[in-house]
Amino acid sequence: MLSNSKLRVISSVLVILSMAIPGQATAADRKVADAAADSSRGEIMVQLNKLVQAGDACRMAYVFRNGLDRTIGDLGIEVVVFDAAGQVIKLLAIAPGRLIAGKTRVKQYDVKGLNCKTVGRLLINDVSRCKGEGLDAQSCLDRLRPSTRIDVKLIN
Repeated sequence: MLSNSKLRVISSVLVILSMAIPGQATAADRKVADAAADSSRGEIMVQLNKLVQAGDACRMAYVFRNGLDRTIGDLGIEVVVFDAAGQVIKLLAIAPGRLIAGKTRVKQYDVKGLNCKTVGRLLINDVSRCKGEGLDAQSCLDRLRPSTRIDVKLIN
């Protein structure tokens, strides 16, 4: 049985090899991008992508995708950090800012005084602001679709 780290290495090598074959990676990459775009139509995707300890801060990396047919001029999100026992550790205000329609954006936030190992889950508590044609905080909250690529869950 292969370990997860060996599987990741093999997967990375296969991706690199596929990019060495002219035309193959481009078509495959387009299919993946098209599928991601189709799945997020009408939604604002928020993915917790990574937590990394950076000195006395926990660096949180998020991937945002605006699947709406209009630009979000300014987006602000309230996030609650819970420990593994379900107790509130911190309240955060994250601001990915302007999100162009159909665009994916990555943002990192350093949360000082937080050890990443103590984070049990994150809750999207509210949308504090959402500016754009026909948009307000409630309509953006209704369209948020959280996901995660790590063991720590992001929920709403």
